[in-house]
Amino acid sequence: MSATLEQAKRVARDELKASLAAIGPQIEPISRAVCALIVAQPWWIEAGTVMLFAPMHGEIDLGGLAAAALTAGKRVCLPRVDWVQRAMMPVVLTQWPGDLVTGRHGVPGPREGLAAIEPSELDVVVAPGLGFDLSGRRLGRGAGFYDRFLRSPGLRAEVAGVCPEAAVRDVIPAGATDVPVRFLVTERRVVFCGGS
Repeated sequence: MSATLEQAKRVARDELKASLAAIGPQIEPISRAVCALIVAQPWWIEAGTVMLFAPMHGEIDLGGLAAAALTAGKRVCLPRVDWVQRAMMPVVLTQWPGDLVTGRHGVPGPREGLAAIEPSELDVVVAPGLGFDLSGRRLGRGAGFYDRFLRSPGLRAEVAGVCPEAAVRDVIPAGATDVPVRFLVTERRVVFCGGS
């Protein structure tokens, strides 16, 4: 990654973190609205196996979506992070939040003893981000876990990014290894960002 791109991402991250911090407790109704929009989407309704994420501070809380998915009989996964390999693997949950534990760096993840599946088995991946643009470019926290995961061989899932409307930008700085999302969901809208 070029120094110019790295600097642009650093500046954007700092600005987005400040915007998200200003949302504060409003993240709860925003999260409920995002979940309500997702459950109405054809790509979600038709999905049998979905991968969600447990929120870090300031991120969209998908607990309502997880509960709805489990009630509907969907197979719900959460990424297990391998910090050594710098990789993620979907792990099947049986309950939310009962199967969640706080891991390294305070990142919530699945408890030990749950079965992993291949990325190719996923129908939908809901991805977090500090911010997105309408082309589907996503700015994460800088470790690259989601970008590596979204390039997994055989992954055919619909990928939806979620964030508050306040974190949508005209342009998110991105490079060749940054993987865009196909859909963007905020509390106000669902945007088809394109892609195959």
